[in-house]
Formats: sequence, structure tokens, C-alpha cells
Amino acid sequence: MKSVQLGLLLLLALACRSSLLFGQAGWTIYNTVNSGMPDDNVRAIAVDHQQVKWIGTDAGLVKFDGTNWTVFNTTNSGLPDNSVRTIVVDDTNAIWIGMFQGGLAKFDGTSQWQIWNTTNSGLPNDFVRGIAFDTSGYLWLATSSGLAHYNWNTWQVWNTTNSMLFSDNISAVAVGPTNRKYLCTINGGFYDINDTGWVMYSIALSNLPDNSAVRVVLDTNETRWYASPAAGLMLNYNFNYWTWYNTLNSGIGSNALTDVAIDSLQRKYCGTMQRGIIRFTPPGTWTIWDTATSPIPDEYVQCVAKETNAVTWAGTRIGGLVRIDENPTAVESIDAEAQSLRIYPNPAASGRVVSLSIPMAAEVLFYNASGQLIASLATPDGQFRLPQELSAGLYIAEVRCAGAISRVQLVIY
Repeated sequence: MKSVQLGLLLLLALACRSSLLFGQAGWTIYNTVNSGMPDDNVRAIAVDHQQVKWIGTDAGLVKFDGTNWTVFNTTNSGLPDNSVRTIVVDDTNAIWIGMFQGGLAKFDGTSQWQIWNTTNSGLPNDFVRGIAFDTSGYLWLATSSGLAHYNWNTWQVWNTTNSMLFSDNISAVAVGPTNRKYLCTINGGFYDINDTGWVMYSIALSNLPDNSAVRVVLDTNETRWYASPAAGLMLNYNFNYWTWYNTLNSGIGSNALTDVAIDSLQRKYCGTMQRGIIRFTPPGTWTIWDTATSPIPDEYVQCVAKETNAVTWAGTRIGGLVRIDENPTAVESIDAEAQSLRIYPNPAASGRVVSLSIPMAAEVLFYNASGQLIASLATPDGQFRLPQELSAGLYIAEVRCAGAISRVQLVIY
């Protein structure tokens, strides 16, 4: 019976070789079971200049350098609130954190913290939803009590009592290369601010489909892309014209967006409330990664961030942190030998000791046919015991060593 099963697995390996190694994105899921994540509810992600990932959860701020996990919370650091809602990295690689009840924090990445809140500054509310820097390096903050500006000496706040704002609940802020500011609100419309004044856009004034958005980002043409929680992806271009993509006029798949990020290829990556991640490749190609089409563990995606054009990070509500590599066959090798790396014996039984064809210290990660991370281990010399979690089936073993990555098909019987 085992020989029959082994034969079937080998046939499956041959049949699936192209799709597993070359046709699919590589998916890695990090959660509280298989990593140092303190919470599976991920609300914010940022990538710093050293490609370190900073993750905001309801259990604190998480630093992930690709190998090590470090959690900063109210008990072990200067973080004043464990509920992190937005993260921005500035030009000096300092980490700026907006919290649900803790105001604003600046962290140097190692030990130094600086905190601004309603008791020690002009911050109008301790719920900071968005952070941006203008061309002078000054702060612009989206809060639930208006828009705040801090020039390191004085604070200025705009709200419904002293400006044309129709809502104090500012959900996001962005700054363009000419120092123009762009705001979106919850139920209060959209605003452009420049040296000459304010411009407002809304359902009533501009015939828009929604008065709310939760994120605004700029492309290379300074077109504003807004993630609406009810009307899909909205954009304002040439400072005058609006259009939008929704389920009636495009393949977007969902109107309930939670976030949007743009890469250098001008592709838009949207988080959604019920369809996972949506990628828009101009001029009109839509890709949906939900539970029916991908290994994503939860279709409620709260945040997205780009590490490179090929690598996307996403935070889900209950499924943890997701890494998507759209070019999983791009192998960085130290030399030609690494490209021909093998595991032997292969096929092998779960729990058996196996060896790499090149003796070396390495980290080995095991993915199933759906791209889900099943197990991982470290070997000092290239010899290791296959994890017991690997039941009979076809796997991809990803071997990482000294900056090189190789992927090997592995059959377990």
C-alpha cells in the first residue's frame, strides 16, 4: 500500500512541478502559534529602510527582522498603549506610532521613546489614525477630533468649529511633493489643502459615491487613491476629476475596502473586509486573493504594505500576518552549487534524518501545496530530522543560508 501511495505522490510531484514552483505566489502565514506574534489581530504594518517589518497589534508593537521577533508593549517598553493603529517610518528610520488611546509615539528602534498626548501637548485626541510629514519635516496627524499640525514649536488644530471640515473624524492624511495636503474623513468628505486654502469634495458637491475613506495614497502623478469602506477604490486626478472602481464597473470584487498601497509599478493593493487582498494592475487587470483562490487565512484584511514590488505584507483581523511573494522562484544564490541544492533521501518518511547536498548551516521552512508554512527548523551542518508535522504529501522546502534562498520539492510518505 505504501508503494502505491509513494507512486501517486511522485506522479503528483511531476504533474504539479510547474504550478507549485513557478505558477503560484509564495505565501507565508505568521500567527501566535508558529511565530513570535503576540496577537492575530493585525492593524498596521510598515517596512523601514533596512527592510525590518513593524507590525501594529492590539497586544503591542512587533519588530520582525526576518528571523527574530521583538514585542514592545506597555509592560516592557515606553509604549503607552498596546492598541497600535498606524505606523510610519520617517527619513531617519525612526518609527512613529499612532495609538487608539495612547496618542503619538516616536521610537528610535532600540530604546528611546518620545510621547505626545492630550495632557502634554496640543494633540486634540489620543486616537491617532494617520501620520504624515510635509516637505519641511513637520507633522500632520489625522485624529478623531480633527486635523493636527506640529512644527516642533506650536500646535495647530482644524476641526468643524474653525474650518470647513464637516467631520472631526479624520481617517488619513497624505502630503504631496509640492506640500499639498490631502485628507479623508469618516462621513465628512475629502479635502485638499494648499497655501491658498481648502478644497472640499463630497457626495453633494462633487457627485461622489461616498463621503468616507480610510486611507489616501499618492501615485507618481500625484493622483490620490482613496480606499472607501463602502464605495470601492476612488481616485482624484489632475486636481479636478474623480472616478472610481466598484463591483458594478470593474473586477474589484468588493466595495468594502480597508487600506490601499502602491508599488513602483503603480499597482494598487487593497485590503478588503470580505474578499482578502485585491491587486489592481493598470489599466484594467484585477487579481483577488481570497480563501477560494489563495492560502490567505482570513478574508478580513485590515492593512497592506509593500516591502518590494514582489513582496506584499497584509494584516488580518483573526488570521495573523501574511507575506506574499509574487516571484517565489527568484533565487538569490551565493554560487552555482546553491542552485542545485538537494535534500536526500527524497522521498522520505516524516521524522527521518535527511541531509542537504551541500553541508552548511541553514534555516529550512516547509510549505504545503497551498503555500502555507507548516514547520521550520535550523540546522548547523545541513543534517536535520524532518518535522513530525509533515504528513504524507508534497511539500516545498525553502532553504535559507547567508542571503541565499533555494526551494526544493520534498515528498513525504
